[in-house]
Amino acid sequence: MSKELPSVYANPIDKKINNSQELFYGRKERSIKTSNIEEEINNIFSSPNHVYKTRVIITTDTDNIECDVVGKTSNSLLTLDNKRISIKDIKSITKK
Repeated sequence: MSKELPSVYANPIDKKINNSQELFYGRKERSIKTSNIEEEINNIFSSPNHVYKTRVIITTDTDNIECDVVGKTSNSLLTLDNKRISIKDIKSITKK
């Protein structure tokens, strides 16, 4: 049994690597509301009562929506009737 390892090609790095950049982004009012809304959404999905869907009432600028929430992407909620509700448009969300 041979104990030699196979040879590996290592590509040489000939340029300067600059991956220590800092980026700051800030907003006034919207980020505070969004974080509270995101906390409420995370509480709904992490609840022991949430198995597949949860009945919620979502308030937006234009209307109130009563629906079953089944999933979440990075910027929207997915409902049982194949609708996407943008998280940035949500003013409040409560369990029914």
